[in-house]
Amino acid sequence: MGEARDSDASDYANTYPATCGCSTDTIACSRTSNAQLVDALEFSDRLRGVLGDAREEAARLHHEHVGTEHLLLALLDDSSRNGGAPASPAGVVLDVLGVDRTKMREVLEQTVLRGRAITADDQLSYTSRARAVLELAMAEARMSRAGTVDTQHLLLGLVREERGIASQVLLDFGVTVDKTRAELARIGKLNGER
Repeated sequence: MGEARDSDASDYANTYPATCGCSTDTIACSRTSNAQLVDALEFSDRLRGVLGDAREEAARLHHEHVGTEHLLLALLDDSSRNGGAPASPAGVVLDVLGVDRTKMREVLEQTVLRGRAITADDQLSYTSRARAVLELAMAEARMSRAGTVDTQHLLLGLVREERGIASQVLLDFGVTVDKTRAELARIGKLNGER
């Protein structure tokens, strides 16, 4: 079954789902229904950066869509940065679980072959699995009563979406939902504590 392209894929870099077709900093805007507004959560600046980086990864690999593998590649890059920013909660979990991020990146890049399409990163849409990961990340943020969806929620979404490439690679490296939740609770990031 082929993946459907979103009408304006660039909306997804800042929000998901952009149900009304606009680009806002929250998951819902004033043109969405009241039920959708109740569930509105804002993406953190860090997560928005990761989503933008995932688009760049897909474009770099000449892929037509942003998949779970691109989300994980971007998350690995974010958690490896040393620009004076606080450590990524997802990166801390990967470190505590003993994940060699360089090796994981190599495995991902060997698993996902280079495509042939050259597509501008602002024209890339998310695959259905990548959208499911974002939905799971939002659900994790809601369950933990976090004010924003952040990288730790994305990591949980990637692990929970069991059929994607990212989930399989994470599991191969010993990253499970239970271990991730336990470490996030231990470091106080699951509940949005700073």
